[in-house]
Amino acid sequence: MRILSWNVQGFGTPGTFHSLKRILREKKPELVFLMETRMTKAQMEKRRFQCGMTGGISVGRVGLGGGLLLMWTTGWEVNLLSYSTGHIHVSVKTSDNYCLCLTGFYGNPETQNRRFSWELLRRLSQSVFGPWLVIGDFNEILMASEKKGLRDRPTYQMNSFRQALVDCNLRSVPYQGYPFTWARTYPGGDMVEERLDRCVVSGRISADYGHILTYHLVASGSDHYPILGELLTEAPIV
Repeated sequence: MRILSWNVQGFGTPGTFHSLKRILREKKPELVFLMETRMTKAQMEKRRFQCGMTGGISVGRVGLGGGLLLMWTTGWEVNLLSYSTGHIHVSVKTSDNYCLCLTGFYGNPETQNRRFSWELLRRLSQSVFGPWLVIGDFNEILMASEKKGLRDRPTYQMNSFRQALVDCNLRSVPYQGYPFTWARTYPGGDMVEERLDRCVVSGRISADYGHILTYHLVASGSDHYPILGELLTEAPIV
């Protein structure tokens, strides 16, 4: 089972769209979650069709920002449970009849409002009684080593994120690839890199799947890199 997540920072440009098409062709994810599409629902539906994905759920942009899209391939039974400008929460039945809850998550980009994202995560956890996977751009890091450049992240911000995961019985999935998923160069030449995007899972999924990894991919068109979550019952062939 492969789930791709990418904060595309606008899905209307040809470069970003072609980057996504290349990833779909090479990595073949069954489900794809996109954030910051900056598109209407009608525009996202057109893009989904162009990507060759069978089904989709979208949350339209607010003004000129935001916009979420979850889409999937044939053979997956997906039912919408809830949504907002910061999440799409669904139940998924795989082709081999394995059932889980999947949440595409977009943490509030405003630091002072991020506590509302953690409250949302806690509310969602109260309705999940089986395997649960959350993937997306959390807009926060868990530890100081997940940031490079400029001033350190305030400890209270990281602690709030860690506590939310503990309260929801979620753990961060190990990754392969470059350590950071977001980068920005500021006027004057200062560069900041952070691991803002990740996949987190419940203990139930850890028990059902022996091997869970997140791959940090490389793509152009956004200041975020895509990530690919992969769940396997057997060890990957290296």
